[in-house]
Amino acid sequence: MKIDYPHPFLELRSNFHSLELDTAGYWSYPALVAGIKSLHWLCLILPTVRMLEKKRTALFRPKALVELRANSNSVVRYVSFRSSNDPFPSVQWDKPIGMFPHKDLWGMTYPELQEAENQLLNSYAEAEEVFSNDQSLPVVFAENYLKLLNPVYLPFLKPLAPEFFKALHIETRL
Repeated sequence: MKIDYPHPFLELRSNFHSLELDTAGYWSYPALVAGIKSLHWLCLILPTVRMLEKKRTALFRPKALVELRANSNSVVRYVSFRSSNDPFPSVQWDKPIGMFPHKDLWGMTYPELQEAENQLLNSYAEAEEVFSNDQSLPVVFAENYLKLLNPVYLPFLKPLAPEFFKALHIETRL
């Protein structure tokens, strides 16, 4: 029996750079989670639909989780909620759950948002050190994270990164 095409597994193994992971969408800022030897970053990806006339983007329930080694682009885990265990089976796929930009970003210019993101991302090293020691977060880091993070992520991060969620002290900020 002659096969005219390579088996998908053999093709993947020989050309792993062609691995297809659906990472398009609106990414959460990383939540800190414990890895085996170090902290990891957990990010959720939401599907989006641009609404040009309203200058907003509709956000839908998470479609995937990406876990990375902290401060790297090295993927430790990728989970597609559409094709594997869906931790949120009661949340509809076709109904928007929020919009971008969210209320805390209204009135912010794009350069101001970029600057705020840079400040948050540059504060991760200190936050990781504190979180590693006692599972708390610096107050300024938590405030900046919650200001920039779209609130639609919070109900999904709570069960997936419970220690990080707890360290944000959301209940005291409401």
